[in-house]
Amino acid sequence: MSDGVFSADSPIVRFLNRFADILILSLTFSLFCVPVFTIGAALSAASYVSIKAVSGEDGYVFKRFWSSFKKNFKQATPIWLLMLLIGFVLSFDLYFWVQVNATNNIFIAKPLIIVSVVMLFAYAMILVHLFALIGNYENKTKTAVKNAFLIGLNKLPATIFIIFICLALAYTVWHIPIIGVVFVVIGAGLLSYLIAFIHKNIFRSISAASEKARKELAEEAEDSNETDEPDETDEPDETDEPDETDEVNETDKPDEPGVTDKKEKPNKPDDK
Repeated sequence: MSDGVFSADSPIVRFLNRFADILILSLTFSLFCVPVFTIGAALSAASYVSIKAVSGEDGYVFKRFWSSFKKNFKQATPIWLLMLLIGFVLSFDLYFWVQVNATNNIFIAKPLIIVSVVMLFAYAMILVHLFALIGNYENKTKTAVKNAFLIGLNKLPATIFIIFICLALAYTVWHIPIIGVVFVVIGAGLLSYLIAFIHKNIFRSISAASEKARKELAEEAEDSNETDEPDETDEPDETDEPDETDEVNETDKPDEPGVTDKKEKPNKPDDK
């Protein structure tokens, strides 16, 4: 009976293995975030490891994390530094106009507060999806930012949920510092796994939609080719044949069936 309880496939052993993976991921992620400028690559690597895990593709956590970190460091680091700067500017802008409205009660302050909030929300929409895309797909930076924004709009409820739990965690850590220790030890991995479940479903639905669009484009191309082909069963009448002495002008020749223009496929990043 003990062999059954502690066998590799038993629920207890699977739980302990998963707990150990989350613990290793939390500590590894927290360690790689210490230099601050490496946070972008660490976020990408954590997303890659977590999505692989929740998809049932178990493996060595640190090995996967380090491999993804090295691969995405060059792209993720400048994006992270730019996003960090933009976030600081937008946050300061909101703080400034809130203070102006509180002290001077200027009319223009309230509309500008609304504008600042909207811009911060758009920024957060991009941020919560951007590094997951970098970690799991190969795209140019411009394409990754655009896709992150489009995902944020198309999957708005999931996006709002991710933003909410991140803000709630930040608020809790700010007011209860001991929670920060728990986050470093185990919380970062738990949060990464939770967000990975959401991103896995989002990416799966996008992949399915892209596959469907490709099939539709292929069918349209085949239909277009069929309509352009001349009907072989129709033979010209003898009365329509030109005289042998008459030369046929090149302009009178029937056009050869052309090849339909290739339509651009929807932009779908390749899985790493």
